[in-house]
Amino acid sequence: MKTKLLTLSIVCIASLSSGCQTEMEETIKIASSDITTRSINSYSRDLTEDERESLTRAFPQLNLSAVKVTGPATASYNCIAYSLGIRNQWINPPQSEEEFADLYYKHGYDMVSGGFYNIIGYGSSSRMLHASVRTRDWESKLGKSIRIAHPETANFEPTYGSPKFRFAPITTKSIQTDSSIIQLVNITLQEKQIIQQKCLSINKGKKQQFDTLFNQWIKNWETNPETMFSNDTQDAKQLEEYPQLLAMGKEILPLVVEQLLDEKNFVGLVLYDELQDNPDCKIVYDYIDPIWMEGEANRAKRTVKLWVKSVTEE
Repeated sequence: MKTKLLTLSIVCIASLSSGCQTEMEETIKIASSDITTRSINSYSRDLTEDERESLTRAFPQLNLSAVKVTGPATASYNCIAYSLGIRNQWINPPQSEEEFADLYYKHGYDMVSGGFYNIIGYGSSSRMLHASVRTRDWESKLGKSIRIAHPETANFEPTYGSPKFRFAPITTKSIQTDSSIIQLVNITLQEKQIIQQKCLSINKGKKQQFDTLFNQWIKNWETNPETMFSNDTQDAKQLEEYPQLLAMGKEILPLVVEQLLDEKNFVGLVLYDELQDNPDCKIVYDYIDPIWMEGEANRAKRTVKLWVKSVTEE
């Protein structure tokens, strides 16, 4: 498969302090090539004892003697993104088998039953959960945690379920996102000031309660054995802080939006989306739309801008 280029247009809005709004556009090209020919960085090490314990708990049938760490823990990308050659976006997996298979088909891959393949999709009986990819070895990015090299036959049950699909590149098919323009948005100073003003109207005690719960929720999402290897932000709803945050009601929406200003908090979108009862104030992507590939961190920024627009028009 020939190297494809995905052009992303970044629109940055300058500060309004001068009384005028200036737009500056920068174009970034990201190479997305056949995964089998991608160069592998030199990062490689053995598992730490803590990592071994965590992996044993999540994947009790995984042969750890055949596992190497090939990338550090980060929430910058997950397994779906990595399987498609992307290392700067978190892309939630489509949950149904049909949607999962269609996502890969629309990005240049087809299901195969034998022969050569370089992506394996894993899932349970109810939803898709993970993808591993053949580089020099087989690799898996484990949610927010480390990236590992492992045998093709690695057993990721029960956390990721069992292999459901095997994909190979379609050499005659163009990747749909090649011609798409995805804007990586920037939050303006004026938008941040509007958010701050809305937050000031919330009772100080309630704000402190929210800050405590939200920070605990994020930390729990990152470290809880039930979610630390999850590739889907929807799993953050399982954590004990989530129903407590929901119970605080729509009044905390400005505080949620304020947290989304930090792109590391993109998991907060699941809370925003459930609290927000106005569909016009939500950013919802269809998995068949190429913009799905811009990831959750960028969807969070779009959500912030949409919310600010809605409150200024009230």
